[in-house]
Amino acid sequence: MGVQSSDVIVLVPGLLGFGSFGRKDAPVISYFRHVQLELERILRAELGLAALPRFHVHEPPPTGPLELRVASLARALVQLQSESSSRARFHLIGHSTGGLDARLLVNLEYQHPAAPSREEREQLRAQVASVVAIAAPQQGAAFAENFGPLVPLLVAGPVSNLLSALYLLSILNAARAQHQVSDERYFAGAVAALLKSLVAPVAGSRQLVQLTAVLDPEVAAQVQRFLQKIVDDHRLVDDLHPNAMRALNERVASGDTFPVRSFVTVSPEPRWSLEPTRLLYASAYHWASPRRGRGAPFPAGEWLGSPLPGHDTPIANDGVVPCASQPHMPSGGGATPTLVAADHLDVVGHFDGVGETLFKSGSEFTPARFSELWRRVAHSL
Repeated sequence: MGVQSSDVIVLVPGLLGFGSFGRKDAPVISYFRHVQLELERILRAELGLAALPRFHVHEPPPTGPLELRVASLARALVQLQSESSSRARFHLIGHSTGGLDARLLVNLEYQHPAAPSREEREQLRAQVASVVAIAAPQQGAAFAENFGPLVPLLVAGPVSNLLSALYLLSILNAARAQHQVSDERYFAGAVAALLKSLVAPVAGSRQLVQLTAVLDPEVAAQVQRFLQKIVDDHRLVDDLHPNAMRALNERVASGDTFPVRSFVTVSPEPRWSLEPTRLLYASAYHWASPRRGRGAPFPAGEWLGSPLPGHDTPIANDGVVPCASQPHMPSGGGATPTLVAADHLDVVGHFDGVGETLFKSGSEFTPARFSELWRRVAHSL
Protein backbone atom coordinates (compact mmCIF):
# COMPACT_ATOMS: atom_id res chain seq x y z
CA MET A 1 0.00 0.00 0.00
CA GLY A 2 3.01 2.31 0.43
CA VAL A 3 3.51 5.14 2.86
CA GLN A 4 0.40 6.99 4.05
CA SER A 5 0.21 10.41 5.69
CA SER A 6 -1.00 8.76 8.89
CA ASP A 7 2.10 6.54 9.14
CA VAL A 8 5.26 7.03 11.18
CA ILE A 9 8.75 6.69 9.67
CA VAL A 10 11.18 5.65 12.39
CA LEU A 11 14.88 6.26 11.73
CA VAL A 12 17.15 4.08 13.87
CA PRO A 13 20.86 4.98 14.14
CA GLY A 14 23.62 2.47 14.76
CA LEU A 15 27.40 2.56 15.00
CA LEU A 16 28.71 6.15 15.04
CA GLY A 17 25.11 7.38 14.85
CA PHE A 18 23.05 9.51 17.20
CA GLY A 19 19.77 11.40 17.28
CA SER A 20 20.31 15.10 17.77
CA PHE A 21 21.85 17.58 20.16
CA GLY A 22 20.73 21.13 20.74
CA ARG A 23 18.34 23.58 22.35
CA LYS A 24 14.86 24.37 21.12
CA ASP A 25 15.87 27.97 20.40
CA ALA A 26 19.11 27.15 18.59
CA PRO A 27 20.33 25.09 15.61
CA VAL A 28 20.36 21.37 16.26
CA ILE A 29 23.17 18.92 15.42
CA SER A 30 21.18 16.20 13.67
CA TYR A 31 22.52 12.87 12.39
CA PHE A 32 19.70 12.12 9.92
CA ARG A 33 19.20 15.70 8.75
CA HIS A 34 19.96 15.04 5.06
CA VAL A 35 18.05 11.75 5.06
CA GLN A 36 14.86 13.28 6.41
CA LEU A 37 15.00 16.23 4.02
CA GLU A 38 15.51 13.90 1.05
CA LEU A 39 12.71 11.55 2.09
CA GLU A 40 10.35 14.48 2.59
CA ARG A 41 11.15 15.74 -0.91
CA ILE A 42 10.57 12.31 -2.47
CA LEU A 43 7.34 11.69 -0.58
CA ARG A 44 5.95 15.01 -1.80
CA ALA A 45 7.28 15.10 -5.35
CA GLU A 46 7.17 11.43 -6.37
CA LEU A 47 4.67 9.73 -4.10
CA GLY A 48 2.27 12.67 -4.11
CA LEU A 49 1.66 12.95 -0.38
CA ALA A 50 0.08 16.30 0.41
CA ALA A 51 0.57 15.72 4.13
CA LEU A 52 3.82 14.10 5.22
CA PRO A 53 3.97 11.19 7.66
CA ARG A 54 5.51 11.81 11.04
CA PHE A 55 9.26 11.28 11.32
CA HIS A 56 10.74 9.97 14.55
CA VAL A 57 14.47 9.54 15.18
CA HIS A 58 14.98 6.84 17.77
CA GLU A 59 17.84 7.19 20.25
CA PRO A 60 18.94 3.74 21.47
CA PRO A 61 21.72 3.15 24.01
CA PRO A 62 24.62 3.94 21.62
CA THR A 63 26.83 0.95 22.47
CA GLY A 64 24.56 -0.89 24.88
CA PRO A 65 23.83 -4.57 24.21
CA LEU A 66 21.40 -5.61 21.49
CA GLU A 67 18.75 -6.64 24.00
CA LEU A 68 18.61 -3.12 25.47
CA ARG A 69 18.65 -1.50 22.03
CA VAL A 70 15.76 -3.65 20.79
CA ALA A 71 13.82 -3.16 24.03
CA SER A 72 14.26 0.62 23.76
CA LEU A 73 12.93 0.52 20.18
CA ALA A 74 9.89 -1.48 21.33
CA ARG A 75 9.19 1.07 24.07
CA ALA A 76 9.51 3.91 21.55
CA LEU A 77 6.94 2.28 19.24
CA VAL A 78 4.53 1.77 22.13
CA GLN A 79 4.85 5.46 22.96
CA LEU A 80 4.37 6.43 19.32
CA GLN A 81 1.26 4.22 19.19
CA SER A 82 -0.28 6.20 22.03
CA GLU A 83 0.46 9.48 20.24
CA SER A 84 -0.70 8.48 16.75
CA SER A 85 -3.98 7.68 15.05
CA SER A 86 -5.32 4.14 15.17
CA ARG A 87 -4.51 3.84 11.45
CA ALA A 88 -0.83 4.60 11.94
CA ARG A 89 1.68 2.05 10.70
CA PHE A 90 5.41 2.02 11.34
CA HIS A 91 8.14 2.03 8.70
CA LEU A 92 11.46 1.15 10.34
CA ILE A 93 14.63 2.34 8.58
CA GLY A 94 17.75 1.22 10.39
CA HIS A 95 21.28 2.27 9.55
CA SER A 96 24.16 0.09 10.76
CA THR A 97 23.22 -1.66 14.03
CA GLY A 98 19.88 0.15 13.78
CA GLY A 99 19.02 -2.20 10.90
CA LEU A 100 19.79 -5.18 13.11
CA ASP A 101 17.65 -3.71 15.90
CA ALA A 102 14.70 -3.33 13.52
CA ARG A 103 15.04 -6.87 12.20
CA LEU A 104 15.20 -8.37 15.70
CA LEU A 105 12.19 -6.34 16.83
CA VAL A 106 9.94 -8.08 14.28
CA ASN A 107 11.49 -11.51 14.98
CA LEU A 108 9.20 -13.09 17.56
CA GLU A 109 11.79 -15.75 18.43
CA TYR A 110 14.21 -13.10 19.70
CA GLN A 111 13.51 -13.30 23.41
CA HIS A 112 15.53 -11.80 26.24
CA PRO A 113 14.93 -10.52 29.77
CA ALA A 114 14.33 -6.93 28.62
CA ALA A 115 11.82 -7.89 25.92
CA PRO A 116 8.09 -7.14 26.10
CA SER A 117 5.78 -10.15 26.26
CA ARG A 118 5.24 -12.15 23.09
CA GLU A 119 1.67 -10.87 22.88
CA GLU A 120 2.85 -7.26 23.05
CA ARG A 121 5.48 -7.92 20.40
CA GLU A 122 2.92 -9.55 18.13
CA GLN A 123 0.77 -6.43 18.45
CA LEU A 124 3.75 -4.22 17.64
CA ARG A 125 4.76 -6.35 14.69
CA ALA A 126 1.23 -6.14 13.30
CA GLN A 127 1.66 -2.38 13.06
CA VAL A 128 5.05 -2.53 11.32
CA ALA A 129 4.50 -2.09 7.59
CA SER A 130 8.11 -2.28 6.41
CA VAL A 131 11.70 -2.75 7.55
CA VAL A 132 14.74 -1.42 5.69
CA ALA A 133 18.29 -2.22 6.80
CA ILE A 134 21.21 -0.20 5.42
CA ALA A 135 24.83 -1.25 6.08
CA ALA A 136 23.64 -3.47 8.94
CA PRO A 137 25.94 -6.06 10.60
CA GLN A 138 23.39 -8.88 10.30
CA GLN A 139 26.18 -11.49 10.47
CA GLY A 140 28.40 -9.55 12.88
CA ALA A 141 31.24 -7.08 12.51
CA ALA A 142 34.87 -8.06 12.07
CA PHE A 143 36.12 -5.12 14.14
CA ALA A 144 34.59 -6.76 17.24
CA GLU A 145 36.78 -9.79 16.59
CA ASN A 146 39.88 -7.88 15.49
CA PHE A 147 39.90 -5.65 18.56
CA GLY A 148 39.80 -8.66 20.89
CA PRO A 149 43.58 -9.16 21.20
CA LEU A 150 44.10 -5.42 21.77
CA VAL A 151 41.72 -5.00 24.67
CA PRO A 152 44.42 -5.62 27.33
CA LEU A 153 46.58 -2.95 25.66
CA LEU A 154 43.91 -0.26 25.59
CA VAL A 155 44.19 1.05 29.11
CA ALA A 156 42.00 3.51 31.01
CA GLY A 157 38.69 2.16 29.86
CA PRO A 158 39.51 -0.57 27.29
CA VAL A 159 37.50 -0.05 24.15
CA SER A 160 35.11 2.50 25.60
CA ASN A 161 37.32 5.57 25.20
CA LEU A 162 38.18 4.64 21.63
CA LEU A 163 34.49 4.21 20.83
CA SER A 164 33.59 7.48 22.53
CA ALA A 165 36.30 9.24 20.51
CA LEU A 166 34.86 7.87 17.26
CA TYR A 167 31.36 8.93 18.22
CA LEU A 168 32.65 12.36 19.16
CA LEU A 169 34.24 12.76 15.75
CA SER A 170 30.94 11.82 14.12
CA ILE A 171 29.12 14.45 16.20
CA LEU A 172 31.75 17.11 15.52
CA ASN A 173 31.65 16.39 11.83
CA ALA A 174 27.90 17.00 11.73
CA ALA A 175 28.33 20.17 13.79
CA ARG A 176 31.05 21.42 11.44
CA ALA A 177 28.85 20.81 8.38
CA GLN A 178 26.00 22.66 10.07
CA HIS A 179 28.33 25.62 10.74
CA GLN A 180 28.39 25.13 14.48
CA VAL A 181 32.10 24.29 14.43
CA SER A 182 34.29 26.34 12.11
CA ASP A 183 37.85 25.80 13.31
CA GLU A 184 39.47 23.22 11.00
CA ARG A 185 42.52 22.99 13.23
CA TYR A 186 40.25 21.96 16.06
CA PHE A 187 38.73 19.15 13.97
CA ALA A 188 42.21 17.94 12.97
CA GLY A 189 43.17 18.00 16.64
CA ALA A 190 40.27 15.71 17.48
CA VAL A 191 41.44 13.23 14.82
CA ALA A 192 44.97 13.39 16.22
CA ALA A 193 43.66 12.68 19.72
CA LEU A 194 41.79 9.64 18.40
CA LEU A 195 44.86 8.23 16.62
CA LYS A 196 47.02 8.80 19.69
CA SER A 197 44.56 6.75 21.74
CA LEU A 198 45.51 3.68 19.69
CA VAL A 199 49.11 3.64 20.88
CA ALA A 200 49.04 5.37 24.26
CA PRO A 201 46.77 5.53 27.29
CA VAL A 202 43.54 6.92 25.93
CA ALA A 203 42.61 10.49 26.77
CA GLY A 204 39.16 9.67 28.13
CA SER A 205 35.91 11.08 26.86
CA ARG A 206 35.88 13.99 29.32
CA GLN A 207 39.13 15.36 27.92
CA LEU A 208 38.02 14.80 24.36
CA VAL A 209 34.78 16.66 24.96
CA GLN A 210 36.81 19.72 25.94
CA LEU A 211 37.45 20.01 22.22
CA THR A 212 33.77 20.93 21.90
CA ALA A 213 34.32 24.19 23.79
CA VAL A 214 33.21 26.12 20.70
CA LEU A 215 29.75 24.57 21.00
CA ASP A 216 26.94 26.00 23.06
CA PRO A 217 27.62 24.92 26.69
CA GLU A 218 24.27 23.16 26.96
CA VAL A 219 24.94 21.23 23.74
CA ALA A 220 28.44 20.32 24.90
CA ALA A 221 26.94 18.97 28.13
CA GLN A 222 24.46 16.86 26.13
CA VAL A 223 27.34 15.44 24.08
CA GLN A 224 29.30 14.61 27.21
CA ARG A 225 26.36 12.79 28.78
CA PHE A 226 25.93 10.82 25.55
CA LEU A 227 29.60 9.81 25.48
CA GLN A 228 29.47 8.81 29.13
CA LYS A 229 26.88 6.19 28.16
CA ILE A 230 29.49 4.67 25.85
CA VAL A 231 32.09 4.65 28.62
CA ASP A 232 29.59 3.05 31.01
CA ASP A 233 28.28 0.35 28.68
CA HIS A 234 29.90 -0.91 25.47
CA ARG A 235 28.62 -4.50 25.51
CA LEU A 236 27.49 -4.08 21.89
CA VAL A 237 31.07 -4.86 20.83
CA ASP A 238 30.76 -8.36 22.31
CA ASP A 239 27.30 -8.85 20.79
CA LEU A 240 28.58 -8.01 17.30
CA HIS A 241 31.41 -10.54 17.39
CA PRO A 242 30.84 -12.81 14.34
CA ASN A 243 30.66 -15.91 16.53
CA ALA A 244 28.07 -14.31 18.82
CA MET A 245 25.98 -13.20 15.84
CA ARG A 246 26.24 -16.64 14.24
CA ALA A 247 24.86 -18.23 17.42
CA LEU A 248 22.09 -15.59 17.66
CA ASN A 249 21.06 -16.03 14.03
CA GLU A 250 20.83 -19.79 14.48
CA ARG A 251 18.73 -19.35 17.61
CA VAL A 252 16.18 -17.02 16.01
CA ALA A 253 16.20 -18.42 12.46
CA SER A 254 12.62 -19.72 12.63
CA GLY A 255 11.38 -16.23 13.50
CA ASP A 256 13.04 -14.49 10.54
CA THR A 257 9.85 -14.32 8.51
CA PHE A 258 9.31 -10.57 8.17
CA PRO A 259 10.62 -9.24 4.83
CA VAL A 260 13.64 -6.98 5.33
CA ARG A 261 14.91 -4.86 2.44
CA SER A 262 18.73 -4.81 2.59
CA PHE A 263 21.14 -2.26 1.15
CA VAL A 264 24.81 -3.29 1.19
CA THR A 265 27.46 -0.56 1.22
CA VAL A 266 30.79 -1.18 -0.51
CA SER A 267 33.74 1.22 -0.40
CA PRO A 268 37.20 1.00 -2.00
CA GLU A 269 40.35 -0.15 -0.30
CA PRO A 270 42.05 2.89 1.18
CA ARG A 271 44.93 4.91 -0.10
CA TRP A 272 47.15 5.72 2.84
CA SER A 273 47.55 9.44 3.35
CA LEU A 274 48.41 11.92 6.09
CA GLU A 275 45.17 13.80 5.44
CA PRO A 276 43.20 13.20 8.67
CA THR A 277 39.93 12.02 7.10
CA ARG A 278 41.75 9.67 4.70
CA LEU A 279 43.94 8.33 7.51
CA LEU A 280 40.90 7.76 9.70
CA TYR A 281 39.15 5.88 6.91
CA ALA A 282 42.24 3.76 6.17
CA SER A 283 42.51 2.78 9.84
CA ALA A 284 38.80 2.01 10.08
CA TYR A 285 38.86 -0.07 6.89
CA HIS A 286 41.76 -2.12 8.23
CA TRP A 287 40.01 -2.94 11.50
CA ALA A 288 36.71 -3.65 9.72
CA SER A 289 38.29 -6.20 7.34
CA PRO A 290 37.78 -9.89 8.11
CA ARG A 291 41.13 -11.54 8.64
CA ARG A 292 42.49 -13.78 5.90
CA GLY A 293 40.48 -16.99 5.58
CA ARG A 294 37.62 -15.76 7.77
CA GLY A 295 35.62 -13.64 5.35
CA ALA A 296 32.51 -14.90 3.57
CA PRO A 297 32.03 -14.55 -0.19
CA PHE A 298 31.08 -11.13 -1.50
CA PRO A 299 27.27 -10.92 -1.70
CA ALA A 300 25.40 -11.09 -4.96
CA GLY A 301 22.96 -8.32 -5.69
CA GLU A 302 21.78 -5.56 -7.96
CA TRP A 303 24.04 -2.51 -8.08
CA LEU A 304 22.65 0.95 -7.59
CA GLY A 305 24.63 2.74 -10.29
CA SER A 306 27.90 1.39 -11.63
CA PRO A 307 29.55 -1.56 -9.85
CA LEU A 308 32.63 -0.79 -7.83
CA PRO A 309 35.30 -2.77 -9.74
CA GLY A 310 37.85 -4.95 -7.99
CA HIS A 311 36.23 -4.96 -4.57
CA ASP A 312 34.21 -8.19 -4.68
CA THR A 313 36.51 -9.94 -2.19
CA PRO A 314 35.90 -11.59 1.20
CA ILE A 315 37.57 -8.64 2.99
CA ALA A 316 35.45 -5.96 1.27
CA ASN A 317 33.76 -3.59 3.71
CA ASP A 318 32.45 -0.04 4.03
CA GLY A 319 34.91 1.15 6.67
CA VAL A 320 32.86 -0.32 9.52
CA VAL A 321 30.92 -3.45 8.45
CA PRO A 322 32.06 -6.23 6.07
CA CYS A 323 29.92 -6.40 2.92
CA ALA A 324 29.29 -10.12 3.37
CA SER A 325 27.83 -9.46 6.84
CA GLN A 326 25.22 -6.99 5.69
CA PRO A 327 22.56 -8.93 3.73
CA HIS A 328 19.66 -10.38 5.66
CA MET A 329 19.12 -13.76 4.01
CA PRO A 330 16.79 -15.96 6.11
CA SER A 331 16.82 -19.71 5.60
CA GLY A 332 13.66 -19.53 3.52
CA GLY A 333 15.24 -17.05 1.13
CA GLY A 334 14.76 -13.34 0.85
CA ALA A 335 14.94 -10.37 -1.44
CA THR A 336 18.24 -9.85 -3.24
CA PRO A 337 20.13 -6.99 -1.59
CA THR A 338 20.96 -3.76 -3.38
CA LEU A 339 24.69 -2.98 -3.56
CA VAL A 340 25.73 0.66 -3.18
CA ALA A 341 29.19 2.09 -3.85
CA ALA A 342 29.46 4.08 -0.63
CA ASP A 343 31.19 4.07 2.72
CA HIS A 344 29.36 3.51 5.99
CA LEU A 345 28.49 7.19 6.52
CA ASP A 346 27.94 8.32 2.91
CA VAL A 347 24.49 6.76 2.84
CA VAL A 348 23.19 8.85 5.74
CA GLY A 349 24.29 12.09 4.09
CA HIS A 350 27.77 12.45 5.54
CA PHE A 351 29.79 12.80 2.33
CA ASP A 352 31.90 15.30 0.42
CA GLY A 353 29.09 16.35 -1.91
CA VAL A 354 27.28 18.09 0.95
CA GLY A 355 30.44 19.23 2.71
CA GLU A 356 30.02 16.74 5.52
CA THR A 357 32.44 13.84 5.65
CA LEU A 358 34.17 11.97 8.44
CA PHE A 359 35.61 9.30 6.13
CA LYS A 360 37.27 10.37 2.91
CA SER A 361 37.01 6.93 1.37
CA GLY A 362 37.29 7.68 -2.34
CA SER A 363 33.87 6.11 -3.00
CA GLU A 364 32.96 9.11 -5.17
CA PHE A 365 29.53 9.18 -3.62
CA THR A 366 27.48 11.99 -5.14
CA PRO A 367 24.25 13.84 -4.34
CA ALA A 368 22.65 12.06 -7.31
CA ARG A 369 23.54 8.63 -5.87
CA PHE A 370 22.29 9.72 -2.45
CA SER A 371 18.96 10.76 -3.99
CA GLU A 372 18.64 7.51 -5.94
CA LEU A 373 19.36 5.44 -2.83
CA TRP A 374 16.68 7.16 -0.78
CA ARG A 375 14.27 7.10 -3.71
CA ARG A 376 14.56 3.31 -3.67
CA VAL A 377 14.12 3.25 0.08
CA ALA A 378 11.00 5.42 -0.13
CA HIS A 379 9.46 3.26 -2.85
CA SER A 380 10.11 0.11 -0.82
CA LEU A 381 8.22 1.34 2.24
